[in-house]
Amino acid sequence: MFRLRFLRSFARSSLQTISRPQWSYLSSSGSSSSRVKNGVLLTAALGGAVLTADFLWDQSSRTESWSSCEDRLRPRSQVVQCDAEARTSAHSVGQPRPGLKEFGDEEIARHRSKETRIWVTYKHGVYDITDFVDMHPGGAERIMMAAGSSIEPFWEMYSQHAEGFVYDLLEEYRIGNRNPKDVERASFRRKNTGGGGPYENEPERHPALLVRSAKPFNAEPPLELLGENPITPNELFYVRNHLPVPVVDPDSFRLEVCIEGRNCVQLSLEDLRTKFEKHSVTATIQCAGNRRNEMTELRPVKGGFWDVGAISTAEWSGARMSEVMKFAGLSESNVGNLKHLQFEGLDADPTTKTIYGASIPVEIGLDPKQECIIAYEMNGKPLPADHGYPLRAVAPGIVGARNVKWLGKIVASDKESDSHWQQKDYKVSPNAVRQVYAANADERWCVLQGFNASVDWDTVDFSKMPAIQEMPVQSAISSPGPTARIDRSQSGSSFIP
Repeated sequence: MFRLRFLRSFARSSLQTISRPQWSYLSSSGSSSSRVKNGVLLTAALGGAVLTADFLWDQSSRTESWSSCEDRLRPRSQVVQCDAEARTSAHSVGQPRPGLKEFGDEEIARHRSKETRIWVTYKHGVYDITDFVDMHPGGAERIMMAAGSSIEPFWEMYSQHAEGFVYDLLEEYRIGNRNPKDVERASFRRKNTGGGGPYENEPERHPALLVRSAKPFNAEPPLELLGENPITPNELFYVRNHLPVPVVDPDSFRLEVCIEGRNCVQLSLEDLRTKFEKHSVTATIQCAGNRRNEMTELRPVKGGFWDVGAISTAEWSGARMSEVMKFAGLSESNVGNLKHLQFEGLDADPTTKTIYGASIPVEIGLDPKQECIIAYEMNGKPLPADHGYPLRAVAPGIVGARNVKWLGKIVASDKESDSHWQQKDYKVSPNAVRQVYAANADERWCVLQGFNASVDWDTVDFSKMPAIQEMPVQSAISSPGPTARIDRSQSGSSFIP
């Protein structure tokens, strides 16, 4: 009882600190990041979870004793309330429970709204959380991301779920067991995500990502999750792949570094870790097509759909690019006529063998103050497969298209990369900013266009357009969302999702 009183007091005092909406901002300028009041939000989430668990715990303590779990069936939401057995550890939560009905994944997936009941799964367990959704400390919209599917990927992201009372609370909503064959099939898919063909080696992705293209894989995090942390978790970092994800053997891998007209050197991963000092830089990377959906609202544009989330921030660690180039024989003092650093990726078109490539100005790569690195770590962990394992070029402040993933070769040259993505894509007009008037003529918009108004995809001469390098500074509000209503009737202010 002492523990419960303490938790009650902690939770209530925590919730009293929330009186104003939490406004979060995203900025695309170089190594800038979101400004989020994480401590207050986390305290509120934990406090709300404790209050909810405490309430249910108190309710269950007032009930009389039953001799078995089956005697505890209650009609409310067809939920099986088995409090005594629910007091369990992380190892036993979600395990098969004798006597409960079995449900298949196909049926579970149909339960995604209050009208059909909201079901989720955890390991072998099936749970009807309809009556808990509005009480979820993180907000109903967060927990609804898992509706009709597994909550495991989300719990892995938020460590506050790894608490005994949270497991207890989940088991309160247990209604059945998941079909063992579906559990086995899902496990197999996680280990063999690609499913054959050129995309057979695709890694597992987090279900919260909003998929814009399946092959090649392109996805962005929901804006409300993107704004939660100044550093984007690896699993929520936006993904922009142009080709299938390659499989690289780290033991045999060699990075080739060539100075055109001079020499080439090869470096193993061990060389990069031991011959060069490890340098870390916090940098924001943004896709050139970010917010294309907003551009389309004003004027039809070519390219895949992107909302505001094709931008993320991470701490990248690796060898300074300037030091690696110096090791190969190139420094700011002996550049000569070399003007570009070309990057070649290991991802390739399986039919044409075309590889992804791009380049940046040589002065950016050689200037230590620019903090360009050859990264082998992302947020303190080895690069994930979707983000370039084992190596990625990271040039802070430069558009994502030039931060080449699965980096296999660097060439210092007097020419830009001849890659399609350098010569025929990701281009910009020097006079790219023009004013666009809304339909009601009361609002004036200033839009960054790729080309002048008289130029379209069919008439453009790409050879006369410079390749995009730096991106314009911009920002977006991550919370409250675009459809939120602001309630100013009470003291202070709050927003209603």
